[in-house]
Amino acid sequence: MMGYICFICIFSILLLILYKLNHLEFNRLYKDWIKELEERDKK
Repeated sequence: MMGYICFICIFSILLLILYKLNHLEFNRLYKDWIKELEERDKK
């Protein structure tokens, strides 16, 4: 049980760090991904 709580804590902290560091980068990647999907739909 303790290991499970620990895992959730570590996961939350990692997510928070990634969110803070890569928020703008993530938005850019997300937009690129949507463009790619739209281009595939057109073909």
